[in-house]
Amino acid sequence: MFIVFEGLDGSGKSTQVDILEKKLKEISIDAVTLREPGSTPLGEQILEILESKYELNPIMEFMLFSLSRSAIIEQKIKPLLNQDKIVICDRYFYSSIAYQGAGRNLDTNLIENINNKIVSDIIPDLVIYLDLNWEEKLNRKGIDINDRFEKEDENFHNNVRSCYLEMSEKEPDRWIVIDANNDVDYISNLIYSKISKYL
Repeated sequence: MFIVFEGLDGSGKSTQVDILEKKLKEISIDAVTLREPGSTPLGEQILEILESKYELNPIMEFMLFSLSRSAIIEQKIKPLLNQDKIVICDRYFYSSIAYQGAGRNLDTNLIENINNKIVSDIIPDLVIYLDLNWEEKLNRKGIDINDRFEKEDENFHNNVRSCYLEMSEKEPDRWIVIDANNDVDYISNLIYSKISKYL
């Protein structure tokens, strides 16, 4: 089973990924968590570039994410799924559609064509989207001016959020939208109840 978490930074994705992994291991289910970008030697090097002060235009940014994505699919996700593992990934190709597409206004046809080549049939069974509005995001995390996405304005983040919600509406059987303003325990219990139906 392949599960992906998506959402704005500050929505609690990483926290919920960790909680879900622990809950699954408590019932002797072997779950492996990954993050994008990262989780491979190449991905970690790309993450360093993305977290640096290098100036990147939208196409450069997208190509770096795509390169990391290709590595994680080929070196991690495919082998793990072939071993019947449950794979939990913090972000996937949906992030590029939202951030580089809706956020950076990069050509959506370009993003779609490259994503299709890289991703092929490795599509998640479930996408858990933690929905967070701009005001709550500011209350939780504020603005990190050193982060290439966090330093963007309200309009950027609203466009990203709207894109996520549009994607969720197109695939309601695959996407689970959760209000990230809820309590951490409430959210984790809700996620587990949704996933347990598939186990």
